[in-house]
Amino acid sequence: MQALSSSLKTIHKGGLAIILLQFLFSIQLQAQIPIVDLQWFPISDFPASLLPQDVEEFGVVPDNDEGGVWIGANRGGMVEEWDDLREDAEMFNSAKFYMEPEWVNGKVKFGCQMPFRATEIWYTLEFEDGHFTMALVDYFDPNEENLEQMESRMEAGDVCGAVEAVNGLQYPMSYINPEGFFAEALVQAHQNGLAYYKEKNYIQAIEDMECVLKEAWVNFPETQAEYEEDELVMYTISKADYEGILGDHGLFLLRAKEYGRCIEVNENLLVLNPDLIGPRLQLGDAQWATGEEALACDTYEDYVRAMNAAGRGSKVPSRVRERLSQ
Repeated sequence: MQALSSSLKTIHKGGLAIILLQFLFSIQLQAQIPIVDLQWFPISDFPASLLPQDVEEFGVVPDNDEGGVWIGANRGGMVEEWDDLREDAEMFNSAKFYMEPEWVNGKVKFGCQMPFRATEIWYTLEFEDGHFTMALVDYFDPNEENLEQMESRMEAGDVCGAVEAVNGLQYPMSYINPEGFFAEALVQAHQNGLAYYKEKNYIQAIEDMECVLKEAWVNFPETQAEYEEDELVMYTISKADYEGILGDHGLFLLRAKEYGRCIEVNENLLVLNPDLIGPRLQLGDAQWATGEEALACDTYEDYVRAMNAAGRGSKVPSRVRERLSQ
């Protein structure tokens, strides 16, 4: 009877051992993931002499659920987690993983770019006692040079240079307020233009104005409805100042004998605000200069009526009355 009891205990212990082994084996199987189901980035040039037994290669695996990365060991197409670097690389962006991991001078290096920014993140791993640890996380932003140029050129009054620097930015909306910048640039360009106008350097006055006004990604208003709602005018430049700036742009074009463009600018300005008086004179002068005399007289008549209504009839230039009387 005693022998039978002893035998049963042995069988019971053996059964538990088998169950335990099966459980541990199942955990191991669960921890292994087919390499085809992963974003797998093998560490190139990793020394074969440092690989553990049965490990074909190490690789970096982005964790798109929790963030960061982990180091995986590839055994015959099945990958198990080797080292957890999720917290150390929490800013990792797998969508911009443009420098794959590489063994360089005894360390592993790889890099990525932050979401919606130009900032590059460079990771350096050390490998010691068979495991990887984060040695360095470094940041580099190529936009910094352009931002410095933007500020320094604006301070120097070089509007076109500042605009050029802004156009060189990656993800500019993450770094600057475009409406604010271009409003400031437009005001500065106008000041430059007035200075050039006094020197009779009309071409340079136009160039400074148009390096801002021609920016396609700034939505300057083109209709009365847009003019009423436009944030550039409402929040950073008053309507009166904006109209004055565009009116002077038309004047610079008139003095430079760019009559076609002068007509376009002043017609557009009168669409925004039909009550303006000065642009009608510039428009009539440009139409007269292009041989559209009948059209110019119609414009002059509108101009004279507006001047009389404003009590400024005596200020109408003599050339306008002479042309109307022909």
